[in-house]
Amino acid sequence: MQGAIRSLRAPQELTLNSWTRTSDDESVVLCRDGRGVDGQCVTATLLPAGSPQRVDSATSRPTAAGPPDTPAVARRIDDRFQVVVEAQSADENVLEAIAASAVVN
Repeated sequence: MQGAIRSLRAPQELTLNSWTRTSDDESVVLCRDGRGVDGQCVTATLLPAGSPQRVDSATSRPTAAGPPDTPAVARRIDDRFQVVVEAQSADENVLEAIAASAVVN
C-alpha cells in the first residue's frame, strides 16, 4: 500500500500492540494492556478509498469485518484512503474519535 498512517490519537490507556502493512492495507492494533491479553483492543485499518468489501457505499458504515455485533466506524480520509476502526468492546464515541484523528502521508 502506498501511503501510510502517520498518526492516530487514542485514549492514554491504549498502547501499541502491533503495526502491520500489506500491499492492500495497513493496520494498527492498540490494546489496554499492550499485549491484547484482556481482549480490550482497538484495530484501525487503512484501506484504499472505495474498498467495497469493508465499507457500505450507501451508508458509509463498515460491513462486518469481525463478528456482526463488533462496533465499528469508518471515515474516508481523502480521495485515496479510508480508515475503519473497530473493537470488540469499546464506546463508539472512542472509535469515532480515533477515526477522526487519523492522518496519512
